[in-house]
Amino acid sequence: MSDEARSYPSTALDLMEDNALRRDDVDWDEVRRTAFTEAGDARRPAGTHRAIEAALGGLGDGHSGFYAPKRAKEPDGDEQIRRPVEGWALAGRMGYVSLPGVQGSEKVYQQYVREGRDAVAKANRPNPAAG
Repeated sequence: MSDEARSYPSTALDLMEDNALRRDDVDWDEVRRTAFTEAGDARRPAGTHRAIEAALGGLGDGHSGFYAPKRAKEPDGDEQIRRPVEGWALAGRMGYVSLPGVQGSEKVYQQYVREGRDAVAKANRPNPAAG
């Protein structure tokens, strides 16, 4: 494997190990051995994509996935797939906030955070009907 190709899965595996949901339950030495075996004699980073995808799938957390660079580009029009963020005050000094999953560009994530803050503020208001 070329040095350039070797650094690509190594960086990806480092990120996985640092951020995996169940990182303490994973045999990282085995994940790395398997990934580098799968990458074989890759000469370019693209040749390691299948190995990285397999390593992510092997984490078994149901939250990890791999997107090749061409597919990972930010969606046109800042597409997003989610229900609206909601928040409202309930009786008895209680509030309700709904934060559904979100997927999209950095711009979409920033909008989601703003909407989440607004929802928390709405849920934190005194409910005049509960008085």
